[in-house]
Amino acid sequence: TVDGLKIRGFLKFDDEVARVVLSVGWLLVEKGGVLQIGSPQSPIGKYPGVKATIYIKREAINRHPVYGDRFLHGDGGTIEMFGKPLGRTWTLLSRSVAEGARELFLKHSPSDMGWSIGDQVGVATTSRGESTKHRIVDIRPATEELVPIVATRAGAEESHLPAAHAADGNLASLWSSYLGGQEDHWLQM
Repeated sequence: TVDGLKIRGFLKFDDEVARVVLSVGWLLVEKGGVLQIGSPQSPIGKYPGVKATIYIKREAINRHPVYGDRFLHGDGGTIEMFGKPLGRTWTLLSRSVAEGARELFLKHSPSDMGWSIGDQVGVATTSRGESTKHRIVDIRPATEELVPIVATRAGAEESHLPAAHAADGNLASLWSSYLGGQEDHWLQM
């Protein structure tokens, strides 16, 4: 733990030691300086349990005269960060999520994206609420819900077919499914 750190030479995080932590009020990599975390041959995350963390403290006792506190900045220097290669770093939800839900259904396969149990993911809000951070505790294939069918009708979405035309008149009974092609298709139950 240090209040402020200027790097004018070379500082490299050990990429084979578990849980390397640097806690600073601010970190400045000046001209000619290099901060290297991981490497192309040995990215952080290549070895189980190896993580590199930089905590920027809430406030520095000795503020930097130009940048203040709470920053990591390269002022003519080089900052190199090499992490576990991922197929994708983000995806979309394939289903809506109720508040308090403990499962997410994703558009892309977590395994194909390179995500693993124990990884942290952020879920960005689409409203004025706050985004949230979660740890992955399990990955498994998505399953389809089975619902009793009262009556069925299928076709392209049309504006003159309101939810009141659902089989039981309940808005929740109007299910939609994307079947590909140029049009959105729906399945009404």
